[in-house]
Amino acid sequence: MTHITSFVKNKADILFNISNSGLSFARKFKIAYCYTHIFIRKNIPVLLHLKKIGFLGYSVEIFDLETLFFFFVEIFVNNQYYFKSDTDEPIIIDCGANIGMATLYFNFIYPKANIFSFEPDPNTYALLEKNVINNHLKATIPMNFAVSDKNGTVDFFSNDQKGSPVMSINSERGGDKKIQVKSIKLSDFIH
Repeated sequence: MTHITSFVKNKADILFNISNSGLSFARKFKIAYCYTHIFIRKNIPVLLHLKKIGFLGYSVEIFDLETLFFFFVEIFVNNQYYFKSDTDEPIIIDCGANIGMATLYFNFIYPKANIFSFEPDPNTYALLEKNVINNHLKATIPMNFAVSDKNGTVDFFSNDQKGSPVMSINSERGGDKKIQVKSIKLSDFIH
């Protein structure tokens, strides 16, 4: 019985998070529908290896459904990146864009936004770039750089999971796999 109670409480929390966002009712409904759609799909074993999924009018290339679900909940459901803008054309800088879930979220809430999406990991960047191109995000520019305190190259740490949320130029926050990636100072980019 405790498992059922926990499951119901979790789903109630999800609906509460969606309803508390500053989005319109129609957008909240679409997010709740997509949450259910992705949740069901990730729990069907034969679908776990999908490499492309559609939601909210986007076609998204992914590494796996489990990671996509994690990002969808954090970004779309929990509204981790929601902000109210004074303009419908804000300039948004997405540092550590991964495959582009936050980029899509920003585009979802501000379709006219100018978005600069930085992703240093080469494999993850390849999917970010495909997701920007495939979804015709003309005002979005994907950039294959780590945002750092220096221009040039930096050590970048990750684990073996492609598209993992655990990747960083900080060895304590990334995994034990180290590569060199191009880096850019955000202050130089903004000038």
